[in-house]
Order: sequence, then structure tokens, then C-alpha cells
Amino acid sequence: MSEVLRNRIVQAALVTLLMLGITEVAFRVVPGLSLMDQRLNDFLLVNIVDTNDRHAPGPSATSDVAIVTFTETTLASLPYRSPLDRAFLAGLLDGLAAVGVRSVGFDILFDQATEPDKDQQLIDAIRRFPGPVVVAWADSRAGLIEAQSDWLEDFISRSGAIPGFANVTIDRDGLVRRYDFTLPGTDKSSLAGAMLRANGIAIDGPQSGLISWRTPPAEGAQPFAVLPSQGVLAISRIRPAALKPALEGKLVLVGADLPQQDRHRTSLSASLNPAVPRLTAGVEIHANILDQVINNRQVPEMGVSGRWLIVLTIAIIGAALGVLEMPLPLRLTGLLALMGGYGGLVWYSATEALPLLPAARPLAVLVLSFAASTSLNAYLARRDGQFIRSAFAQYLAPALVDELTRHPERLKVGGERKEMSFLFSDIAGFTSLSERLTPERLSSLLNGYLDGMSEIVLRHGGTIDKFIGDAVVALFGAPTAMPDHARRAIACAIEMDVFTEAYRKENSDVTMGITRIGVHSGEAIVGNFGGASRFDYTAMGDAMNIAARLEAANKHFGTRIAISGPSVEMAGLMQGSEIPDVDGSCVLPIGNVILKGKKLPVTIFTCLRHHGAALAARYRAAYAALDADVAEASRLLDAIVVDDRDHPLAQLHIGRLRAGETGATFELMEK
Repeated sequence: MSEVLRNRIVQAALVTLLMLGITEVAFRVVPGLSLMDQRLNDFLLVNIVDTNDRHAPGPSATSDVAIVTFTETTLASLPYRSPLDRAFLAGLLDGLAAVGVRSVGFDILFDQATEPDKDQQLIDAIRRFPGPVVVAWADSRAGLIEAQSDWLEDFISRSGAIPGFANVTIDRDGLVRRYDFTLPGTDKSSLAGAMLRANGIAIDGPQSGLISWRTPPAEGAQPFAVLPSQGVLAISRIRPAALKPALEGKLVLVGADLPQQDRHRTSLSASLNPAVPRLTAGVEIHANILDQVINNRQVPEMGVSGRWLIVLTIAIIGAALGVLEMPLPLRLTGLLALMGGYGGLVWYSATEALPLLPAARPLAVLVLSFAASTSLNAYLARRDGQFIRSAFAQYLAPALVDELTRHPERLKVGGERKEMSFLFSDIAGFTSLSERLTPERLSSLLNGYLDGMSEIVLRHGGTIDKFIGDAVVALFGAPTAMPDHARRAIACAIEMDVFTEAYRKENSDVTMGITRIGVHSGEAIVGNFGGASRFDYTAMGDAMNIAARLEAANKHFGTRIAISGPSVEMAGLMQGSEIPDVDGSCVLPIGNVILKGKKLPVTIFTCLRHHGAALAARYRAAYAALDADVAEASRLLDAIVVDDRDHPLAQLHIGRLRAGETGATFELMEK
């Protein structure tokens, strides 16, 4: 494992631990954050998890639970509002028995005496009811004084009712979203739990958990059969059979449906269904809990260890993404993809009735760990980069400095053999020109020229090896690998030619010579050469020497650009005998040239601009005839000169033929 990779792993681990700590503190201390996961789960639970269709046996009429309410209309018909008239309740209970109700649960606290005969009527009605009757129970924690608790216990004992605490579990944000069948400090079950056990319905699931709410199947409908108590009492006395479809065989809860009493904010407040009220009556909460257990609609929950594992995994992924060696936009795209992917996983888990996954905390730690890791990585890279730039920018090419900034382990003396392309350029007659100019004018002229040439090299991805007076030496394919180094070098040479010709016109006050450019591709040794305290990044080898020879050979050819055959071939510009146009320039063969000091010929090409495709085709035909039919070649070349008297290649070969040379192969006697 490299030191760089090892440092990145350590960096990601430290960031992960730090962001886990920060996230944990934030979600514990900041109220809005600490409840965000619960709010998101509320939304999923009542809008995405279709518990009605997935778990319930069918429409609301088939539910085993029904609700009988007393409302403001009910209270207005009674002799007094509170306590609720117990003769009325006794009659209601007898009516429910006549209808065939299986069991009744009163979400009503009988903690004080009313009229003795009416109290006794209710006690007798409970005792003769054919099924279990559960009544609400409470103690001092609900505000009952000792006398109230004593009367309640006596009422339960005399009536034979089953007690069940009516407390609902309220979270820190004031919402009811959970049930609990047990209450610390007492052996009594909750109202719903007592009804279930009294009716022999096993509670196979956990003793506490999330409520699986039944939402209205349609606007204007109810998830349960809800009937007004005064109507039930009246109909049960006249025609009880009319109530059987709604109530027979069911567990019936009797409780208040009053606007200012026993109403709670629940998870249902997150529903997008306009038919769902913002506040839920306590009796309806108990009905949901009953129906949930009866129909096995348990909401799967993930344990603490599972949630922590998810948060830890997400934090590691975020930190690792932040230190990856890729552009920031790509990493940001990856971050968004991860966020969307995890959000989709949360959604999928909810829709498939799998455990509800935490959403807010993992997404928060993902963003935080990514941001922290990215910032730390950028800081360290900037710090190391500044050191390298300050140490080496004085004598290394900018591209090399960038490469060393990314890979500081390459700061060592040594070289490697690489296939690459070389570019040499030189201004014709610049030495004599410099002798005629003032130092100020020479400096201005040369600086502008070299600035322009440097920008072109860098724009094409090249490395400026060195400046030798007015000459520019550039490398393509080092220090970074570059599969298309030959094409880049040729394109760079063409753009240099355009620039230098324009620069000559801009500085017409001086007689500035043309710029000659040579391009060659081949193998060379490239690397840091020098001593341990100071070295230079450059290339060495015959391939580099050939590029320099090609630059000088332009003066013999009458051209400004000379490109070797290997470069043209590597650039993919040779297709049989056809050489396609490149950037508006025609790449044309000069000849098979034996350079000074060499034994084997090198096929050399040039780039001519503004000569036209037709003229280029005529020249190629003449060039092909040099080896096949000298007379025909001479005729074709002469015809080209008639139309373009400055065609350098036609002039070159006409001169050779008149000097007695034949063929496309010739030797240069001078460098």
C-alpha cells in the first residue's frame, strides 16, 4: 500500500469519526434535528405505506373494531355534562349487548360518584353484559387524588369490569405515534391491551412500537365504523337488527369526540389526504391500536445497532468519496447520486413493509463527512502544492509542476523510456535581428512571442521543456501519458504557424523571420536529470535530435513546418495514399529524406494552409509520379507553379529535377 493511499485512508477514518460525533451531538441537542427522522417516518407511514390495502382485511365495514362516540349533541341531550350520565351509559351498554357486540371498552374514567341509583345501573349493566367490559384506569400520575382512586377501584371491583390505563404515549414533539401495552409502576395493561387479552387475542408482537394508522379509504369515509351514542341507544331499543351489520361481533370502544377534549396530534397530521383530521380523538387512537394487533399490521422497526450501522456506513462512504482523485463536479454528482439512492432505499423499504430506515441522520452525516473530507483533502493538497510550486516552479515546466503536485513521490532523480512526440521551433535570422534592435524592443518582441508560443503548447497539453533564446522545445506525452501525443503535437505546430505569421504582421516595424517548426515521434529517455540538489526534467535520445534536424531542414524545403512520417502515422493521418485535411491545413509529403548524419531515409511531411484541396490533390499526383514517371512528374509540377508560383514543394522538386535528381528520396548534405 502506497503512503499516499495509506494517508487517505487515515484521513477518511478521522473524518468519519469526527462527523459521527458532530452528528450525534447535533441530533441530540437541536430539537428540530432530533425529531426529523420521526417526522419523515410519519410521512412515509401515513402516505407511502399502504397499510389499509396491505394488511387490513378490506374496507372499513369489515374491521373488527367500531367506535361509539358521545359528542356535543349527546351532552346537550343529557341532564348534565360531567360526569357523563351513567343511566345513559347503562342503557347504551344494554343496547350494545342486544346488538351482539363482542366486547366493550369505555375510554371514560369512572373516578367519582354521581347519582347513586344511576351509578348502580351502570354497575349492573356491566355485570350482565355477555362479554368482557374494559374501563379506563388511572392513578395519581394522571392527577387523581386518593378519594378518586378509591372510588375508581371500588367501581371496578363492584362491576367486575377489567381496568386498562387510557394513557397515550406522547413524544417530545407533542405527537402520538407509538403504543405501549405496559405502564411502569403498575401491572395493568393499556385500554387496548386489556381488551385484547380479555377477548383471548394474543399479542404476539412487541409490547410497544409504532402505531400502524388506518387512514380513510376515500374522502368522506371513516377507517372504522363510527356511530353516535344517542343514535345507537335509540335504534337498539326500537330495531336492534339495523345495527348488527355495523356492530355485531365487534370490539366496540366508547369515548368522546369533542372538539376541546381528549384530542391529540398524531402521525396522521403528516397525511397528504385532506380527509384526515389534524387532531385525532383518544378513542380513535385506541381503535387503531386494537385493529393493528387484530390484523397483524405491525410496523417493522430497525434496532439501535442497525441504525448505527447504517449511519456509520454512510459516513465512511461520504468521507471516502471526498478524498477520491476525481474532479469536484464528478464527486458532487456522486454525492447527489448517493443521496438519491439512499432516499430511494428508504422509500422502497417503506413501500415493501420492511423496517423503516432512518433518513435524516444518514443523509446529514453523508453530506457532512463528504464536505469535511473534501475540505480537508483540498487543504492538504493546496498546502503540499504550494510547497512544491515554491520549490520547483522556478525551473520546471508548469505541466510538470502540476504533475508533481498531484504525485510528489515522483520527485526523484532518474528517467524512463517512453514513446512521445517532440516539437522544436526557431525564428529564422533572429540572431542578426537581435543585433539591430534596442534591448527594450528586443525584450518586448521576444517576450510577446514566447508568451504566445507557450500558451499554445500548454493549450494542446504539451510540456515546455526549455527556451533556448528564441527557440522553443516542447514535449508531448510526458510527464503524463498521452495516447494522442502525435496528433496534439501536429495540431500545436499548425496553431504555432498561424500565430507566428500573425505576430510578424503585428510587428511589421521589424523584419522578423519566419518560424520554422519540426515535429517527430519516437522513443526517448525522459525524466529528472541532474544532481540530488538540483535537476532538470527533459528528454534525451535520437528521437529528440531528429525533431531538431527537421526544424532546421525547413530552410532547404522552403517550408515552415516539417513533420516526420512516424508522427503522421501515429496521428492517424495516413489512409493509404490519402492524407486528410487537418484543421484547415493540407498535410502533404515532402519526400523520403536522408538527414545529415543518418543512413536511412525518413519520410517527411509538411502542412500547407490556404492552398486548397484541389491543388493538394494535384501535388500528390505529381509526388507519386516522381518515382514512376519523371517526365510526367515534371509536367505536373510545372502546371502547379503556373497556378501557385509560391508553392514550396513544387518549387523544391522542380529544382531537384533540373539539378538531375530523380525520385522522392534524396539526401540533405547540411544540418
